[in-house]
Amino acid sequence: MSASASAAASAGASHAAAAPASKTDDHLHKIPENNEEFDYIVIGGGTGACTVAGRLSENPKHRVLVLERGIDVTHDPTVRPTTYGLEIPMVPAPFTPVETFCVGPDPNLIAQKGFNLEYAAKAWGGGPAISGSFWGRGDPANYDEWAAMGNPGWDYQSCLPFFKISETFHMPYNQKTAIHADRGTKGPVGAGSLNIEDPNNKPFLDPFCKAFAAPAIVDSSTSQGQFGISPMVRSLGMDVAKPARNSTFVTYLEPHLATRKNLHCLSLAVVTRVLFEPNTVGKAGVKPKVHGVQYSVNGKSYVARAKHEIILGAGTIGTPKILMYSGIG
Repeated sequence: MSASASAAASAGASHAAAAPASKTDDHLHKIPENNEEFDYIVIGGGTGACTVAGRLSENPKHRVLVLERGIDVTHDPTVRPTTYGLEIPMVPAPFTPVETFCVGPDPNLIAQKGFNLEYAAKAWGGGPAISGSFWGRGDPANYDEWAAMGNPGWDYQSCLPFFKISETFHMPYNQKTAIHADRGTKGPVGAGSLNIEDPNNKPFLDPFCKAFAAPAIVDSSTSQGQFGISPMVRSLGMDVAKPARNSTFVTYLEPHLATRKNLHCLSLAVVTRVLFEPNTVGKAGVKPKVHGVQYSVNGKSYVARAKHEIILGAGTIGTPKILMYSGIG
């Protein structure tokens, strides 16, 4: 199965009213030469993709291309307000950098004729550009279960060093509890939560504690083994006094766009398929090998070639869609 560049562009590259110009725009709209080769091509500009691209480009010998179908909205004040907590909108206005997808069928969703509408970000930073900026790891026991199922290296203690190097955890104002040892203090992503010791937050926490007969705890995403109700940890930047919506684009890529000559990021790039070496497809005993990607910008088609790897980081909806466009799955 394949799809033309023009079809994919018309299906997915439309945008609502233009966002305010970003200070990074000059570094996000330079189209590479057609058939230009990079060491690594990262498809997508969301949470995982920006992290991978940022880490790969730390080595100046690695030429990294990042292709994102959306735009940079991180400095739009409606998207990145400088307020804490619930003032950050789930989907920013006045324009919405998202796509909607029908997922189903589900006979219980009568109002939508059996289909559920799901939202996916079309912006640098991915989900955190439209979500509540939650910064969660999940239950440590889940990681240990994965390892027990035959996945060595996925237990919580093995993953913990990577969690810690990614964050700088800030305790809330006036909170006397020390930062838990599972939290990082020198990473690029600033994270924190509400102060459970602040009387002003009791009306928010107390109903949950009463409903679940559980105590209020500082942080549920650690190995401390406590059952309780804790405020959601959110990635709201390094300045505790002026928290703002954060993302891995803001932390891993944006600071280096002007200085890392080996890092090339492109907005409005709609990837239509990955390209295979012709002599590796459909031959018994030969493992298919990809060598590049086809993408379009404003309806015009381009090819970028990968010397080492292509990393698919287009999200839970975008990644399988690109694989199907490419004849996989």
